[in-house]
Amino acid sequence: MTKLIPALNVQNFDEFKSKINYLYPQVKHFHFDLATLEFCQFETFPDIFAVERLNLKVTFDLHLMDFFQPTELLKYNKSYIKSVIFHPRGTLKISQAIKILKKIKKKIFLAFDLEENFNNLEILRWCDGFLFLGVKPGKSGQQFNEEILEKVKFYLPIIKKLKKKIGFDGGLTEETLPLVLKFKPHFIVMGKAIYDSPQPLNYYFKFLNYLKKL
Repeated sequence: MTKLIPALNVQNFDEFKSKINYLYPQVKHFHFDLATLEFCQFETFPDIFAVERLNLKVTFDLHLMDFFQPTELLKYNKSYIKSVIFHPRGTLKISQAIKILKKIKKKIFLAFDLEENFNNLEILRWCDGFLFLGVKPGKSGQQFNEEILEKVKFYLPIIKKLKKKIGFDGGLTEETLPLVLKFKPHFIVMGKAIYDSPQPLNYYFKFLNYLKKL
């Protein structure tokens, strides 16, 4: 079954705390967006380490929408960070970044939006999977751009050959979910569709039950 992961695309600690608490303890795993102005002209609350102030048993996939040096990844050597997702254009030293993430025992996913083009098989084979974005990196609530589906079709033979996982993020709603589910993703990330509802936890289970019926 496709896994549903709620996205935390937040502006401050209070929003970070409240969005986790809307779903906790029924949900204990989240997708944390870390976006910078330099990378995507939008900035999010960057302090994933703030979770240590909450005393909650939660884990994260960290999505870096940022330019970085590989050695900066060492600070994410935390047990509650299970995966690190980054855009290939975010660093000039992808091989080194992957080696460091392997060293600190993190799952590695490469993120692909419409601007991203990367097909080095030797590097791709060292990753655990791929995250395709139906929107531009950055702000939550953008509309899904169906052009990303053509990129998925391009990479799909590589994904199958390397036996890697695939996920989708950005612009996913009741209307757009069928467009990505036909690719049988291992996981999907949803934010606005869950949190902008009157009862986020109910909507989380609504989407989860929808996935279970497939």
